[in-house]
Amino acid sequence: GNSGERRLTETEAPGPNRVRRAAVIIALIGLVLATGIIAYVGFGKVASAFTEIGWKGLLGLCLTYLGPVALLAAAWLVLDPGAPPAKTWITFYFARLVRDASGELLPFSSLGGFVFGARAAILGGVDPAVAISTTVADVTAEFIGQLGFTALGIALLWYRPDAQGENQQLITSSILGLGAGVLAAAAFILLQRRATGPIERAVGRWAPSALAQTNAVVSSLHGLYQKPARLTASSVL
Repeated sequence: GNSGERRLTETEAPGPNRVRRAAVIIALIGLVLATGIIAYVGFGKVASAFTEIGWKGLLGLCLTYLGPVALLAAAWLVLDPGAPPAKTWITFYFARLVRDASGELLPFSSLGGFVFGARAAILGGVDPAVAISTTVADVTAEFIGQLGFTALGIALLWYRPDAQGENQQLITSSILGLGAGVLAAAAFILLQRRATGPIERAVGRWAPSALAQTNAVVSSLHGLYQKPARLTASSVL
């Protein structure tokens, strides 16, 4: 048992170091990009916008944001069938904050946010296989939820009789986009259920410390999609 643990530790050791180096490089790139964007927009405009809302306005924005995160954490929680509700909800709440903050600050899309969010859940005590598989399912549920918002927007445009002619082209293109989004969601779910290779490669690349549990991740993910009620509840939240 001890020798097996040593071998696993030796195998996993390079992973965290690579992740740390990548995080530092990405943080530096993000800092340079942020500085460049501020310089391009004009520091005076940024400063005046901040002065206009002030510290109280900024605090109000932050506090307002915390409410929806509570729902997003609940949407993540319902995907974990064995979670103690109160304790795990708090863990997912802070992990969701980490995911969103990382996704906003990192210069390359929000993929890094998903990785950091899953890592935060693991550090909070969630089983690695469950943290990774529920993150994938939660991202899928959130995408489905966005399709709901798109449908609502189309309905609102359609409801306005005074602007129907004006918005007809927008409505038509939005309906086509919504249809493409539904097909993409279905294909994404099918890929997760049938194609385990990409998932295994993603786990090996982004979470090498969990590579030994890849089969557990895939098994957990398949188990989630065998209970569509959970994915539906998560999407609604």
